[in-house]
Amino acid sequence: MWEEVMMVNLVNLMRLTGRCLPMMKELKHGAIITISSLAATMTGGGVVQYHASKWGVNGFLGSIYEDVREHGIKVCSIMPGFVNTPMIQGEDAKKLNLDKCIQSEDIAEGVLYVLRTPYNVCPTEIKYRPQYTPYMKN
Repeated sequence: MWEEVMMVNLVNLMRLTGRCLPMMKELKHGAIITISSLAATMTGGGVVQYHASKWGVNGFLGSIYEDVREHGIKVCSIMPGFVNTPMIQGEDAKKLNLDKCIQSEDIAEGVLYVLRTPYNVCPTEIKYRPQYTPYMKN
């Protein structure tokens, strides 16, 4: 499972970015925007591979930004906390008020924000946390 998570979250991002960059550099503009996770900023037991892969995503994006910024290419990692998606399931879903979680539309607004910023500005990291605790009270 560790290798599968690394392939999905990190290695495939690296491969796709590597294939797109030559064209983006030629066009002198573009954006690499990845939905990472707040897990990329902390550690935690039980989901070691997930945390490691998301730390890798942010390290990769930070390094790519330094390589492509002079080509007019924006690079941003959007790092949400609890998002109301099918990824929240089982016992976690029972503990959370999904209406208080971040919604997919909120993430889409973040992507648009990055794309709409002036050419001379690049938000490289955006962290999203639910405004209100999504945990149900006992």
